[in-house]
Amino acid sequence: MTRSTLVCGLTLALLTPGTKAGEAPLEQTIPQQVVVTGGQTDMNARRDSTAGKMTISRKRIEESGVEKVGDLLAREPGLPSTLGALRDPAYTQFLIDGLPPAKNQNPADLDLQLVDKIEIIKTTVAEFGPYGIAGTINIITRKIIPEQKKIDLRAAYNSSAGQSGVSISSSLSRGKDEDILSMNMQMSSSYKTMESNSSLSQTSVSSLPGMTQQLQGQLATSNRFATLGVSGNIIWRPGQRYQIVFSPAINASTSTWENADIRTWDNGSSLEMNEVFHGNTETLSLPLSWTFRLDEQSQLTLLGQANRHRGRNETVRNEYRSGPGISLRRSAADSSGNADTFKLDYKTVLADVHEIKAGMHLTRSSDSSDEKHWLNGNRDIGLDEFNAPYSLVETKTRWFLQDDWRPGDSLFLNMGVSGEQTELDLQEQNYHTRALYRVLSPSMHVQKKLNADGDQRVRFSLARSFNAPHSGDLMQRPVINTLAPCMANRVCIANGIETADSSGNPDLQPERALSINLTYEYDLAANSLLSIGLYTRDIDKKRGSEIRLDNVAWSNQARYVSRPVNFGDASVHGIDMELQLALRDLNARAPDASVRAGFGLADSRVNMRSGLDMLTDKQTPWNAKLGASYTAKAWPLKLDIDANWMPGNWVRVNAQQRIFSPREFSLNAGAIWKFTPETRLTINVANVLADSRVSVTEYASIDGIVRQQNLNKSHTLLSVRLNFKL
Repeated sequence: MTRSTLVCGLTLALLTPGTKAGEAPLEQTIPQQVVVTGGQTDMNARRDSTAGKMTISRKRIEESGVEKVGDLLAREPGLPSTLGALRDPAYTQFLIDGLPPAKNQNPADLDLQLVDKIEIIKTTVAEFGPYGIAGTINIITRKIIPEQKKIDLRAAYNSSAGQSGVSISSSLSRGKDEDILSMNMQMSSSYKTMESNSSLSQTSVSSLPGMTQQLQGQLATSNRFATLGVSGNIIWRPGQRYQIVFSPAINASTSTWENADIRTWDNGSSLEMNEVFHGNTETLSLPLSWTFRLDEQSQLTLLGQANRHRGRNETVRNEYRSGPGISLRRSAADSSGNADTFKLDYKTVLADVHEIKAGMHLTRSSDSSDEKHWLNGNRDIGLDEFNAPYSLVETKTRWFLQDDWRPGDSLFLNMGVSGEQTELDLQEQNYHTRALYRVLSPSMHVQKKLNADGDQRVRFSLARSFNAPHSGDLMQRPVINTLAPCMANRVCIANGIETADSSGNPDLQPERALSINLTYEYDLAANSLLSIGLYTRDIDKKRGSEIRLDNVAWSNQARYVSRPVNFGDASVHGIDMELQLALRDLNARAPDASVRAGFGLADSRVNMRSGLDMLTDKQTPWNAKLGASYTAKAWPLKLDIDANWMPGNWVRVNAQQRIFSPREFSLNAGAIWKFTPETRLTINVANVLADSRVSVTEYASIDGIVRQQNLNKSHTLLSVRLNFKL
């Protein structure tokens, strides 16, 4: 079969409904003239990317001195804390090796010991799929560490407000890139404790003249969290054209938290609630990939992956109310699920100017959960009925086709299209929900060099992207507010708008966005860059929540219930500015130091069906970052300092609720001392200027206004880590 025949065949297959895009970048670089990657710095890789993809390499990860993916992203100047001016993580797509994370896996908590590099793109490209309205962050895990002969160990101790934690991680590799058989293993384990305390002041002003009620409260939480993860890679190269990789991983976690909530009203009534939660989760991942190099410029990769997870949790809550008296509640839940994935990726180079990528991706997953409830030692029949076992089956088919075309030395084009079809079947006792939606995402990116040297560039991006609802948002089973629980026989303590129950909405639709980015970049020097970017997002079917007083099946009186809805259209506009400056680019005799800065301005509005305009939730009008690094000449010492600012800001969540988020300022500092090339000590101090912050939530209804003020105390975190090799 000729190469052209194969390309045509794959293209026809991908354009047929029922196929889907693979999202992972291939591990092997194809020798070609479109993109030269060998020996590239992070800055050069960004300059060569038509869509402006930023890369954090393994070298920068090791030099950062931080422990988690989230800590590293927080200091990245090109990644504002309001990525794409939409802070909600739902708008930023996180991938691990090009695939969505496993259930219960938080990519921000991933240990950097397991990460090879991180790719960041603030727009939508076909190879990453149709999602990511605010962009995509793709985390590439480490495979083989060439020629590593020793065990790399890292031990850490953390302390904050008298609470401590420890962690240990290690890695071991055997083999080189050209060996027939090479393998490695990584292990990480952590244990940490956390405490938080806050005070609550609530005022309820009735629509009736003279009716005002006051509430004072104290909340205290103590958490203990432990994790253990083991993963590995076995790479077999039976020939120069073949590579097979098996990468099993198992993770387990356990968490326990105790929560005490004491509330007193001015009419003499009171509530004291003590709650203890304990949960365990285990996940198993078994991916197997096969890469076949068709010729010098083409390769095909097939991936099969099986994920399994299960969990169990138990909650015991003791309530004392001045009216009804003492209630003892207990609930237990068992959950399990699996996800099987098949992924096919193909890429080739045509005429030395077209880098063609294509792929399809099929995932079928199922989840089930069984909950049981007890009230004062007896089965709570009401909650058992409405939180009965559920089962969920979801099938996703995705495809993509992309052409990175370089018609000349100064003009680069990236054009592509991706699509997905999702089928969901949800069974909840007496409720049966079926959902089917299809999305199609075309994208175009243009980069133009403005001068012969190519140190001034302008990029333009236009893309259609989506944000799909989570399966949990479709479930109709209620979550009854613990501050206004239901008793036996559907007799409930009356809830207010501030203590609403929650339930899903099976009619939710994906949000659809038209995104435009315009960026100017100027290379100040080899390792220095200035970037100014304008962006706009117009979102149809903006998703949020609404609170309504409804007659519900789980209570004999009307209850306030919060549900997710598609309630209108949103528009977001903003500007991001970034500066990275190495002092030695200005003067060869300058200290080995660098400065990084980021600043963003944003404006956003939501036009609700009611005609009410409001800021999008979790949006701030501006944000800023400033950081610096210094490597000493006389000592093996590297210093880092980072500061982040966001102003206090009112945002409206829905027609009934608005929230004031207080001003945020964080100052973090770190130091790395290298005793030998194989031993180093890292000290990080996060939130150096810890302070107290007041947040405010207001609820408005026909009955009046409820205003809550929460005083929260933040704490400084000290982390000490030792890396060494045995």
